Amino acid sequence: MTMRSNDDVLDAERDAEAMSGNGLAPWQLEVMVGDDSLEPVLPAGQKVVVDCSDHTLEGGGIYAVRDGDRLELWLYQPGFVGLGCRFAGQNIGTLVALGGSFRLRGPLSVEAIRLIGRVVEPDAEQPAALAELRQQQTRLLALRETTRAALLQCAGTATYERPWATAPTVAAVADGLAASLRNRAFGDRFALEQRLDAVDARLAFLDDLIASLPARGLADALTKLETLAALQSVGADDLQERLLSSALAALQRLASEARRPCRDTAKAVSGSGDDPETAEPLAQPLELVASPRRRR
Repeated sequence: MTMRSNDDVLDAERDAEAMSGNGLAPWQLEVMVGDDSLEPVLPAGQKVVVDCSDHTLEGGGIYAVRDGDRLELWLYQPGFVGLGCRFAGQNIGTLVALGGSFRLRGPLSVEAIRLIGRVVEPDAEQPAALAELRQQQTRLLALRETTRAALLQCAGTATYERPWATAPTVAAVADGLAASLRNRAFGDRFALEQRLDAVDARLAFLDDLIASLPARGLADALTKLETLAALQSVGADDLQERLLSSALAALQRLASEARRPCRDTAKAVSGSGDDPETAEPLAQPLELVASPRRRR
């Protein structure tokens, strides 16, 4: 997950200022994805912008994290498997990969994560924002099904225990996990479980983002409705309402805009300023009546 390794990474603000000559804001940093650890969200070789002013951790978001003299990109999840979001008096979280070789850092004290910033997501200023997010959803859903199928195959192959569940400290949990991962069968199953959790976290993040962005046209409205149809979040009543209401608002606006040219045309033809919906018709419509059946 290493993007770069140089002294500039140790000072993200200075690095961002150096990149501002490329059309970026002084608080933004451009980096290139160096491997496949975040596929299918971020492929290797893609350039991304990191907002160094955004240090709000949100489940399913992608963040630039400082590790010594390296900058790494990770997907963040609140909490850690079997421990919840708070452990030993600390708020904890997990940094995890989506694709490539399985990688995970956790449990980590949230305060101890050396956060540089957050990868900028598509927003309302980009015309294809919702379409891009929906494509990402589709790829993630395919990955989810593949991962679930693999997990079902190995679910009964080994005794599966989490000895760190009773560990007294975060360090003891990390030691217990490291020891458990030496067992190949355990490691394979654990990796699949964590990847599935990461995919679900990202899908929930995308659902919320799609619900929040405005629908600018028919394609955007359909994207919201497709997201609603594929919604898998449990108890997401608020999310369902937001997706549906914003999609309907866009469709109503489009319908209103489609009717306006018809009214303008009717006014021009009639030569009056009357509302075409109340004005006299230009001609009587033809009345089509079915021919009576011929009796034998």
